[in-house]
Amino acid sequence: FMGVGAYTVGIAGRYGIHPLLGVALAAAVGAVAGVAVGFPALRIRGQYLAVITFCVAVVLPNLVLLFRPFTGGDLGPPLIPMPAGPSWFPDGGRDHTWFHVVALVVAAAALAVVHRLLGGAWGRALRASTDDAQAAASMGVPVARIRTSAFALATALGAMGGALMAVPQQ
Repeated sequence: FMGVGAYTVGIAGRYGIHPLLGVALAAAVGAVAGVAVGFPALRIRGQYLAVITFCVAVVLPNLVLLFRPFTGGDLGPPLIPMPAGPSWFPDGGRDHTWFHVVALVVAAAALAVVHRLLGGAWGRALRASTDDAQAAASMGVPVARIRTSAFALATALGAMGGALMAVPQQ
């Protein structure tokens, strides 16, 4: 899913979308990919779920080659132009240090969102559906929706990480 995010920000750059907006777009595409993979895998648990996510990693290069005109094939999309840093940043934003600060802020915001979600009702429902799905369903927890949204959140964060990794590497 990091590769999905990296390809998304690269393809978005081809169409003139700013790389920082491409990171948000990569998170959205990653969430959609997570729902596409997570919904069929709802009944699978443990090591079998790990095998499914591994299969996604094996299939992704073939999908990239299949859609070569859109993805750029083996070489990937064209280089992502590194956006100029803010002028008030030390060194006038000429080096990539400013982008690492942006990545740190995005990571801290993602951590805060996840911490807030897990501490609330959604987190309790997720723990209940993980511990005993039948008991959670009998208490009114929408187990399928909770599990799919958890998979979507995890893949969105992975895709966002891949996008943040791809921008400074161009």
